[in-house]
Amino acid sequence: MRPAPVGPERFREIAGHFVTGVTVLCTVVRGEPRTMTANSFLPVSLEPPLVLVSVRASSRWLADVAPGTGLAISVLSDAQQPDSRRFASPDRLRDERSLAGIDWQPAPCTGSPVLSASTAYFDCAVDSLVPAGDHVLVVAGVRALGELRDDVSPLVFWRGRYWNGPSAEVAPMSIR
Repeated sequence: MRPAPVGPERFREIAGHFVTGVTVLCTVVRGEPRTMTANSFLPVSLEPPLVLVSVRASSRWLADVAPGTGLAISVLSDAQQPDSRRFASPDRLRDERSLAGIDWQPAPCTGSPVLSASTAYFDCAVDSLVPAGDHVLVVAGVRALGELRDDVSPLVFWRGRYWNGPSAEVAPMSIR
């Protein structure tokens, strides 16, 4: 193996070998929903329960987020690929029409929109925003969470595209 230059395109290509789930982040600003797709989501702490999502620093969504902001994270099912694409579009709407035609419900603590067809959700409040290169790490405390559907598969992103890999029975695992 020879080291190669680490440019943005090559970094993105190689990082794409790491399989990720797909989420939609929703918050409400002045009564209007703000949404975006994110696949850089990570649970980071059990005590206290914290999650992290990495968002491009130039994101319009990020401009509406500050410590204390309510945030719902919907973990998408494989049937929600159109929703993922919709909320990833730079031309997406930034008002009540952004959720038109999508079944959603308010998260129990923050009231932020949770997409009903998702597999699970996290209802959070933003704790901190940490600059990280051309992105910002949004660290949020989990106030409520839940499973919405257990009859669907997750939406998976791998090597720059959605992946519908072979279904496999997965044995439960506990790591302590």
